Amino acid sequence: MFEIAVEPGSPVKAGDAIGHIHDIDNPTAPATTYYAPMEGIVVHRHVSGLITRGDCLSVIAVDADIDARDWRDVIWAMTTRM
Repeated sequence: MFEIAVEPGSPVKAGDAIGHIHDIDNPTAPATTYYAPMEGIVVHRHVSGLITRGDCLSVIAVDADIDARDWRDVIWAMTTRM
């Protein structure tokens, strides 16, 4: 079960929590928290509710003026495959 920590349009810094995943098969287990890997603006998020491995949790857009080596430095899609 996915619990949202930030809404689209929200600024985030590297290390900010962007969401929590709760194991519905083990409700007493602590949630797994996922963190933003970079500073930017949340432009997309998974809806609250059921989530499966490989689903996109959030997309963070960053300023295009950064020293981008490839597209992953500009828009980063965090998935539960990590």
